[in-house]
Amino acid sequence: MNYSGLAEKTVQTLDCIAQEGAKEIAAAFDLATRTNYIHLVSTFYHYSAPGETQLLRAAEAAPTNAMKMLYIHLARDEADHDILAIRDLKALGYKLEPESKLTAGYHAYWSNFSDEKVIEYLGMNVVIEYLISYLNSCAKTMRERLKLKAEECRWLQLHCEEDEQHGEAAVKCVKEHINERFADLMIKGGMGDKRRFVSMFIDALQNNASLNPL
Repeated sequence: MNYSGLAEKTVQTLDCIAQEGAKEIAAAFDLATRTNYIHLVSTFYHYSAPGETQLLRAAEAAPTNAMKMLYIHLARDEADHDILAIRDLKALGYKLEPESKLTAGYHAYWSNFSDEKVIEYLGMNVVIEYLISYLNSCAKTMRERLKLKAEECRWLQLHCEEDEQHGEAAVKCVKEHINERFADLMIKGGMGDKRRFVSMFIDALQNNASLNPL
């Protein structure tokens, strides 16, 4: 059976989910204060810290070598991104804040990979990688408005500039593995993760709690 039409429809759906999520976060960027941004950088750290290990666990559970190699490639690219966030915090002059319940819950969802969840994870990677890349313009506007120096926003700039390539690699993998069951799982994974990801980021961007200086 020719699944090319289903593949294109699935990719378009995942892309629409990514665009919806980007619009929600962009609105929060427009209202963010410097304090909000600093809380977000702590979230960057807690979001990134388990990323490499999580991707490698997904690679172990992947049903094909092509999917396994995608997850390994992404894991290599994500390595040490938590350190970037720590460097941003140091440049900003503040200590790392505790992990939020939303971030802990985000990672808890991906703490194990069943046969179905590893396919959901592929859809998630398309959505989140594209979502962050779509934030490039509004992130730049926020950086300029808050007068952030380059060394204070390395994590955000790197991801906005490079995540589109990761999304394209994930899309290629989607097309290689498409069938009706996998398409449903990919969309489920992308939609669910968009909700969790957006909630996590907006929660940080609306956090006005006092910060802890170095």
